[in-house]
Amino acid sequence: MTTAATAKIIKLVGSANPPSLVALYGGSLGERKSAMSDLESDLYGAGLSVIDFNARRYLSETDLSQPLVQQIITELKSNADASGATADLVKLINETAPATISTHLTNENRVELIHQFDSSMKKLASISLQKKPLVILIQGMERTPVGTFTSISDFMANYLDIHKFMFVVSIGEEFLQNELNSSNTNMSPEDFLEDIFSSVVTFEETAQKAPEPKPVSNDNQDLFAPPVGLEVESGADIAAKRKGGRVAPKKSGIQGSRIFKVRELSGKKTVVRKGKRPARRIVKKAVKGPKKFKAVGGKTNLKKYIRPILKADLFAVKKFWSEVSNLKYEEFTKLIEMVMKETSNKESRIRATAITALASIAKGVSWEMPPEVMDQAPELRFIARCAVGLDSIDLNAARERNIGVSYVPGANADTVAELTLTHILMLIRGVQKGDALMRQGKWLRVLGRSLEELTVGIIGMGRIGRRTAKLLSAFGANIIANDIDPDESINSYLPVEWVSKSRLLKEADIVCLHVPKTPATIDIINQEELNLMKNDAFLVNTARGGLINEKALFNALNKNQIAGAGLDVYNEEPYLGGPLSKLDNIIMTCHMGANTKVSRARMEIQAAECLIAYLDGDHIPRIVPDSEYDLQIAMKNR
Repeated sequence: MTTAATAKIIKLVGSANPPSLVALYGGSLGERKSAMSDLESDLYGAGLSVIDFNARRYLSETDLSQPLVQQIITELKSNADASGATADLVKLINETAPATISTHLTNENRVELIHQFDSSMKKLASISLQKKPLVILIQGMERTPVGTFTSISDFMANYLDIHKFMFVVSIGEEFLQNELNSSNTNMSPEDFLEDIFSSVVTFEETAQKAPEPKPVSNDNQDLFAPPVGLEVESGADIAAKRKGGRVAPKKSGIQGSRIFKVRELSGKKTVVRKGKRPARRIVKKAVKGPKKFKAVGGKTNLKKYIRPILKADLFAVKKFWSEVSNLKYEEFTKLIEMVMKETSNKESRIRATAITALASIAKGVSWEMPPEVMDQAPELRFIARCAVGLDSIDLNAARERNIGVSYVPGANADTVAELTLTHILMLIRGVQKGDALMRQGKWLRVLGRSLEELTVGIIGMGRIGRRTAKLLSAFGANIIANDIDPDESINSYLPVEWVSKSRLLKEADIVCLHVPKTPATIDIINQEELNLMKNDAFLVNTARGGLINEKALFNALNKNQIAGAGLDVYNEEPYLGGPLSKLDNIIMTCHMGANTKVSRARMEIQAAECLIAYLDGDHIPRIVPDSEYDLQIAMKNR
């Protein structure tokens, strides 16, 4: 459902005359939040200007119009030229915006101010936007004071109805009804939406029916096809190898065992029995007194594998499907047919869970996708990457072979930010030192530091950087930031001071890295940067290996040039037994920023949803943008 709703809105954005006001109506709060997140990622990926306006952050405000206008102006300023005319327009808009909704003006004065405000916004928009629309995503209306939604809707409809401005507002059914009740109107929710919004996207109307599955031919005797990367051998061949004997050549006519083994590349083995088993098994039962045996049936309840899929319960699916190797051959093939039949016409989330379940039996398969692997799969047309990083996929080789690629940006942003905070808290409170002392039988309290007294410098204010800043702000930390392209709209909801990189390194008590790995960011922290940091400062990297020169970091930590470091990523992974691991003033984790149950489930389901969209011929969410292809070329040529 989410994918379909998002796809419809994106289609509206890309139309010749996009509507100015769009309502994402209905569904649960979680569904709407997920849809808005998908939409934001897709629009950013398409190179559009996006403002994420969260009304919940302005609960103290009775009017949300002013902060909304401020964010719009900030975005327009970043795209406009630096001429005096542009500056005058911005000043005029800032002065006029609050006055347009003032109740202390005469009608004549208000009309004049509205005219000035509207014409100024149009001029600034024409300078800034050129051919690309500005999309404003508005969420969190459910938490605003009653009546605010009606006010801000009127404001957008009457005063901000500007060509190439597109507002997408998330609204729930219950919330809208409460708003209507408070305004003493007799309008139905449907009439209100039609009156205010130029387009309404609901979850129900956008749900798309999947095509009927193609029937499986009964003529195919080999219904079991091992996943890619698995090797099938007969029992006779395996026995011959063990004894050092000769392996029977293919098509020799020699009868092999009716048991064949599926060997994974990792070396693990699974036994699948081919052919009929006895209808009854003799199972040993432990009882008191003389040993007795009880005959039990050998039938397996296959429905238990299907139920969690239909509920889209990924964790239950993984639990049950870990036992799939215990099934008989006939049961396994029947189960596959049941999954395909039961999920083919279901919603996207259920189908995504089914794909994830089927993929779980292919453990041990390499996820690397260099050109030589692609050449072994001539029918390959799409790769759904279950991660944010794209280092394992040769993007340009995929493009040359007409293979599409998707990924899941933002799916793990919250969990990586949480791990960053974990490293920070452990470092400043000396948790690792206190733990070591306790294990030595020593009761010595470590004197730590508090976040409310510290300055945290964040290099890179993208998705993860912003989330880290939000978490830190709750602790009262002073936050300074540096980014190659500072987004000053962040200041409307986060207490962030933008500074140069050198000033950040000099003033910060904690330095966090949240930038991608590019030719410009490799060794972004070298000996020169470490020399600028305080002796009692900490360095944390949960972003990408290669951002820190590890030799320089070792020397700085070994000489106590800085107080400590927290690393989750490394130049070469896995990092086992390297020089940094010998130090006691560093916290090291094994690239586990995304490794939470919620994050992994979100990543897997979003990847599967991209695959479903491709198979259905729909708009593919989270498609890899051209910038990532260019980045790989730049990294190869450095």
